[in-house]
Amino acid sequence: SDVERANPHRDAILSAVRALGIPIVDVVEAFAAQRDPLSLFPFRMPGHYTPEGYRLVAAELTEAISAVPSASPR
Repeated sequence: SDVERANPHRDAILSAVRALGIPIVDVVEAFAAQRDPLSLFPFRMPGHYTPEGYRLVAAELTEAISAVPSASPR
């Protein structure tokens, strides 16, 4: 898959992070769901994001944080 080509160590990294009990917000699926995921990167090259890419990441982070019961406003 494109994800595996982008980072061939992805599965091992995610597995190690999960084993350490560190929460993960994986934005890969959100990017893959876009009609043109490369449009979210400057010059269509992975690295940094375009403003639209950062908005997508922020939305994913906000959703993940909102789903944590202790992070919800009291």
